[in-house]
Amino acid sequence: MKALLATPLHTGSAEREFINGLLEAHGLYAGWTCLEGQANISRARDLLAAQFLASDCTTLVFIDGDIGFTRADLERLLASPFAITGGLYPRKSASLKWVCAPQPEDLPPVPGHPDYRRVRRMGTGFLRIERSAFEKMVAHGQIPDYPMNEGRIRHFFPTGMLNGEFLSEDYYFCELAAQAGLGVYLDTRIRLRHVGRSVYRRADDAER
Repeated sequence: MKALLATPLHTGSAEREFINGLLEAHGLYAGWTCLEGQANISRARDLLAAQFLASDCTTLVFIDGDIGFTRADLERLLASPFAITGGLYPRKSASLKWVCAPQPEDLPPVPGHPDYRRVRRMGTGFLRIERSAFEKMVAHGQIPDYPMNEGRIRHFFPTGMLNGEFLSEDYYFCELAAQAGLGVYLDTRIRLRHVGRSVYRRADDAER
């Protein structure tokens, strides 16, 4: 396995917890690429996927710059027996909800793999995708391409309406993967930190 880590960084900055994880996991991956200044997250992920497919790496791992992870988290992700696997990280909200659907507690373990759950949709903040998964999706015929930087790249991460529901680029990717006969799995042992701004106020403060 030859893994490429990929991070979309619109502002060009990443959280300390992410950087610590990147340094701690040195040696587990062949390279790390980041994309700065691309405000459209859908296009950013398409571009990073195109970089991966043009390389000799076998595994793409998206890790967002606001995800705190450890070497053990990445080791578990890379050891997954499935072509598309993610780790759990919470939404940036007061109540705990994981960025996946359905929630893991509502799903049975995968037969023969008790630590895994098969989900319909998974966030791309900490997601491993094997080259074979991209190839299968292209072969299925539902991945268009579009011009970019004097070439053409595949649109694996669209946003938009699907069956009456607006989907973000990560959830739309999972739906396209399912159409190509691929499963999306999560490793329940991987519990990550999602770093973000929070405003703290007294309980009797009025909302402003």
